[in-house]
Amino acid sequence: MPVAPEAALLFTALPRPFMLFSPDFVIEAVSDAYLQATLSQREQVVGRVVFDAFPDNPLAPEARSTHNLRASLEQVLATKQPHQMAQQHYDVPDPDHPGQFVERHWQVLNTPVLDAQGAVVQIIHMAQDVTAEVQGQARLRESQARERVAQAAAEAQRAELQRVFEQAPIALSRLRGPEFVVEWANARMGQIWGRPLDQIVGRPHFEALPDLAGQGFEAVFAGVLQTGEPYYFRELLVRIEQAHQYYQGYFNITYQPAYDEQGGITGLIASAIEVTDQVRARQQVQDLNQELATSNEELQAANEEYLTANTNLSVTQQRLELLNQQLEARVQERTRQLSEQQQLLRLILGQVPAAIATFSGPEHRYTFFNDAYQTLSGGRARLAQPVAQVLPEVMAQGFVGLLNEVYASGQPFIGTEMPIMLLDAATGQPEPRYLDFILQPLADEHDTSTGILAFIVDVTDKGRARQQAEALQAQLLTAARHQAAERLAFFYIFEQAPVLVALLRDPGHRFEYVNPAYQALFPGRRLVGLTVEEAVPEMLAQGFVALMDHVYQTGETYVGQQMPFLAQPAPGQPPGPVCYYTFTYQAYRENGQVAGISIFAHDVTEQVLIRQKVEGLNQELAAINEELTATNEALLDTNQQLVRSNVDLDNFIYTASHDLKAPISNIEGLLLALEHELPAAGRVGNVDQMLTMMQGAVERFKRTLRHLTEVSRLQQEYKQASAPVELAGVIEAVYLDLQPLVQHTQAQVEVQVPAGLTLLFSEKNLRSVVYNLLSNALKYRAPDRPPRVRIRAWPQADYQVLAIEDNGLGLDLTQRQDKLFAMFQRFHDHVEGTGIGLYMVKKMVENAGGRIEVESQLGQGSTFRVYFLREQQAPGSGQ
Repeated sequence: MPVAPEAALLFTALPRPFMLFSPDFVIEAVSDAYLQATLSQREQVVGRVVFDAFPDNPLAPEARSTHNLRASLEQVLATKQPHQMAQQHYDVPDPDHPGQFVERHWQVLNTPVLDAQGAVVQIIHMAQDVTAEVQGQARLRESQARERVAQAAAEAQRAELQRVFEQAPIALSRLRGPEFVVEWANARMGQIWGRPLDQIVGRPHFEALPDLAGQGFEAVFAGVLQTGEPYYFRELLVRIEQAHQYYQGYFNITYQPAYDEQGGITGLIASAIEVTDQVRARQQVQDLNQELATSNEELQAANEEYLTANTNLSVTQQRLELLNQQLEARVQERTRQLSEQQQLLRLILGQVPAAIATFSGPEHRYTFFNDAYQTLSGGRARLAQPVAQVLPEVMAQGFVGLLNEVYASGQPFIGTEMPIMLLDAATGQPEPRYLDFILQPLADEHDTSTGILAFIVDVTDKGRARQQAEALQAQLLTAARHQAAERLAFFYIFEQAPVLVALLRDPGHRFEYVNPAYQALFPGRRLVGLTVEEAVPEMLAQGFVALMDHVYQTGETYVGQQMPFLAQPAPGQPPGPVCYYTFTYQAYRENGQVAGISIFAHDVTEQVLIRQKVEGLNQELAAINEELTATNEALLDTNQQLVRSNVDLDNFIYTASHDLKAPISNIEGLLLALEHELPAAGRVGNVDQMLTMMQGAVERFKRTLRHLTEVSRLQQEYKQASAPVELAGVIEAVYLDLQPLVQHTQAQVEVQVPAGLTLLFSEKNLRSVVYNLLSNALKYRAPDRPPRVRIRAWPQADYQVLAIEDNGLGLDLTQRQDKLFAMFQRFHDHVEGTGIGLYMVKKMVENAGGRIEVESQLGQGSTFRVYFLREQQAPGSGQ
C-alpha cells in the first residue's frame, strides 16, 4: 500500500531513526533522524531496496550486515510478529569519501504493519544508533586491560616490597599519629614483642604493649614527633612480656620521624636490633677480668651464640537530536478528512516500538496513545483523562511540572536517561526505570499551545549498565591509588631505616636503589645505575659477587653471618679496619622469573670483636670448668640422695598413718568399754568431762591420720587421671551437699558459670577443690552480716579460671601469706578444722599444671582464683 504524502510527512518528523519498508523490502519512507544518522539523502534511498541503498562494508566481512537484516525481515513476514535483532555492526557509506564507510553500530527492531485481514502491508524499521556507546565500551575494555596490566605490575612490586619488608633480618615497625598506632611491623619485631602481630597492628603502641609503658619511651616518641630529630638508644635494657613471662634484653633502637609526600611528620619509624648476647658477653668479660685479678673463684659462664599499595570511564551517549516541525492545521484537517489515511497513520503510530502519546489543554488530557505507551503506563492510560489522574506517582517526581512548563513556554524538553518510579502492573509496586523522552509542544495556526506530543523510549537497561560501569571504574581507580600509597610507604620505611638496604637488578647486579645507610658505607661513590663490579670492585675480589651470582641463578636465599669486609679507602686516605656484617641476599621475582636481588645488612663488628675476646678468655677458664664439673657431679649425688629421702619420707608417713590406726582403734575401744563399766551414778569428780575430752582427742587423732593418708597419696599421685568435667554440674552437687550449712548461715550463693564449660581435671579432685573453697567461704563468715558468695568462671590465655569470692572475715596476708597454704596452718581458730584443706587444694591444682591465687582484706572478705590448664583441642575437631 503506497504511503500518502501526509503520512510520509508525519513519518519524516519522527524524532527517532525510522524507515518504512514494503513487503519486498523497498524503502517507502524514512525519518530525517535516520538520514542524519546514516549520512544519506532521501532521494538516494527512498524507492530503493534497502540492501542496495545500504550495502555491506567489504572491509568488515565479519559483520554480515545485509544477511542478518534480510533474515530478520523475512522472519517478520513469516511470523507477523516484531523481531528484535541483536546489536548489529552495519557501517554506512561515507558521502565525503566514495568507496569508504563510516563505522556504525545499531540496535534494531523490525515491526510488521498488518491490515484488517492480518496481512503484512509494511514493516516499520526502527534503529537506534549505539556507535558511541559501543566505541566507549571498547575504550573502556582497553582502559581496563591497561589498568589490569598496571595493577598486576603494581601488585607484584607491592608484594615484593612486602616480602622484603617482612623477611628483613632486623625488627622494623611504623607508628602513626600522636597515639602511635602500630601501622606496620615485620615478623622480627613481632618476635621481640612476644605477641602475634594481629594483636598489635592497628592498635596504639602502649595499649597493645602495656609492659613497655613507664620505661621512658612515651617522652622519646613525643619528642621525635614534635622536633623531627631522631633518637637513638644504644644497648638499652628493655623489659618485655613474652609468652606470659617477662624477658629482659638489651637493644640498639632507633626512632626516626616518618614523613608524608609534603614533608609533614606523620609518625615514627622504629628499628631494633637485639644485642643482648654481645652486652652480656662484654659484661662477662668484665666480670671475668675482675675475678681473674682477685681470686680463682667459681665462675658460672657459658659460651652463647650471637646473633637476629583510570582513566575515568566516560560513556558517551548520543543524545537524541530532535527535529520538531509543527504540523500545519491544514495537514491535520486534511488528515482527518482522509479516513483511510488516518487509519493507516494510527496503525503505524500504534505499532512504533516507542511510547507515543498526545495531551491536550493545560490539564494534559490524553487524546492519543499507542500500545507501547499503554504498556509503559501499566494499562492505566484512558482517553480524555488528565495525566495527573492516570499516573499520580509522577506528580511528586516533577513530570507534570515539565508538562506545565512545555505547555506554557511552547519550548520542547528533551530528557536523557531520566530516572522515574512507575507502578509495575504485575507487582503493584513502584519500580525504578530510566527514560529518553521528548515533550514537543503542539500549536494551532496562531502559535498558541494546544497540547503536547510525548515520544518516550525505555532505556532502563542501558542506564543500569552505565551506572555499573561507572561504579567499576571508581573501584579500579580507588584500588590503584591504594596500591600506589602502599608502595610509597614501603620506600619511606627503607629510606629512613638505619640498616643497609640495596636492590640489584639483572644478572650483572646493577644497583637500582640504595638507602642512605648503604650509601654511607661507600662515601663519595656513585652506586645507582652501575653494576657491583663497576661501583664496588672490592666486593668481587672478596667473593661477594660469586654469592650474588648463585642467588640470582638458583633463587635461593643466602644469609651471611658475621662475615668480614674491607672497603677500599678514598684516594689519599689510609685503609680502614676490617668490619663484620650479618647480611641477607634474597632473590625477588617479576612474572615468575628472578629479576634481581635485595640486600639487608647490619654491622656486627663490635659483637665479633667481643666474641673473639671471650674465646681467648675461655681457654683460661678451662681448668676452672673442670673443677666446676666435679662440683656438679657432687651436687648430682646430693640431689639423688634427697630424692631417695623424699621417697622414704612419703613411705614413712603412709606407714605411720596406717600402723597407728590399730592402736588408736584399741584406745577408742577401751574408752567405750571404760564408759560402759563405769555406771553413770558412780562417776565422781571430773570423770565425765575427762571421758569426753579423751574421746575428742581420739577423734582428732583419727582425723589427723586420715589427712596424713590423703597427703601421702596426693604426694605419690603426681599426675592424676584427668577427663573433661562439666564445672556447673560439680558446683551444683557440692552446693546440695552444703545445703544445711547454707540454710543455717542464710547465705546467698550466686553462680556465674557458662553452660557447658568443661575442665580437664580429675572429677574427684575438682569436687574436693570446690568443696573446700565453698565451705571455707561459709564457715569463715563475718558475725555481723550473712554470707554472700559469688562463683564465677572465664577463659584467660591458656587457663580456665574459677573464682570464689566472699564477704567473710578476710585474711591478713601482709606477714603470713607464705603460711596460708602450708600444712596444718590456720588463720582463724574459732571454727573447727585441721588446716590441711587449702594445702590439699594447692597440691591437687599444681599437680595438674595449674595454680591458685588469693586476694583478701581483713574484715571485708577474700577471693580465691584457681587456674586450670585449658582443655587441648582434639585432632580434627575443627575448632
